[in-house]
Amino acid sequence: IKKEEVENPHLTYSEEELEILWNNKDDELAKSILIECYMGWRPNELLSIKLSDIDELEMTIIGGSKTHAGKDRVVPVASKIRPLVEYFIKNSKESSSSGKLFYHWSSYFSYYKKYKSLIVSLGLNENHRPHDARKTFITRAKKKGLDEFAIKHLVGHTISDITERVYTERDVDWLR
Repeated sequence: IKKEEVENPHLTYSEEELEILWNNKDDELAKSILIECYMGWRPNELLSIKLSDIDELEMTIIGGSKTHAGKDRVVPVASKIRPLVEYFIKNSKESSSSGKLFYHWSSYFSYYKKYKSLIVSLGLNENHRPHDARKTFITRAKKKGLDEFAIKHLVGHTISDITERVYTERDVDWLR
């Protein structure tokens, strides 16, 4: 099988870059990038999360877009980023009537502008784009040996294997 050539491939955040983001987690944009790196959301999916999409008891988020498999998927919040998600929940409840978790950015364009500025100010690879956090999630999940079908479920990719799609139950605890 010939590998598809990608003209402008997404980059993976290096371990050093992730460490820089963690060291700057007081910045709201750094927090959002880390959330994306640990949950695999597409940037537009991340920005469209509403408070009503979050189960604070189970600490899961329902969201997604683009494909049938991608819509309305339940994604557990990793324990490492739980404080970051809780920060945005608290902040949104106190400061916004929009009902959006990431109400700070009214559009992808406003997010992108601030994103590029943060990347430069932190000295990260200037070729990074917001979608790179999704690639980082998938790459890191594979390196850690996460089940291939769990990854597909979490990022909203179609599972064509009938045993996995129809006969394998993936509850939140298993996915977590």
